Amino acid sequence: MGNARRAAAARDRAQDIEKSQVLLARRDTREKLGVPIDGLAARVVELLNDIQRTLLERAVAFRDEHTQQADTYDAFKQMLEGRPGFVLAPWCGSAACEAQIKTDTQATIRNIPMNPPKAEGSCVRCDSPAEFVVRFEIVLVGRPFQGRP
Repeated sequence: MGNARRAAAARDRAQDIEKSQVLLARRDTREKLGVPIDGLAARVVELLNDIQRTLLERAVAFRDEHTQQADTYDAFKQMLEGRPGFVLAPWCGSAACEAQIKTDTQATIRNIPMNPPKAEGSCVRCDSPAEFVVRFEIVLVGRPFQGRP
């Protein structure tokens, strides 16, 4: 930080002290807010709750936009070769079946979603009755897809 920027920041802090306020900066929106010292604790709690809600909504929307659903093994494999993200598919619950899917596609089960759709029909790979609908993903270079190039 250059000397001019340091001087400007010091002036801003002095003005905030004169106004009995602090400057809060949200990293999720880049918004800066002058908040009175009186009531600061309650305002910080309110802002943190809002930030948490905003981040969760953004993450869920991103996940949903990057999730596809497959009912056949050919479609499942094709989806995994396409754009990065998740594939929801019915699965029989067999460890051997899961291992074969990993061998064939490099995809692993990331999770069994909370409140998943009812598992109907057969497993995407072996045609046994499906017990779960699970989220599969291919992990590239030792880490899951994070939506960044």
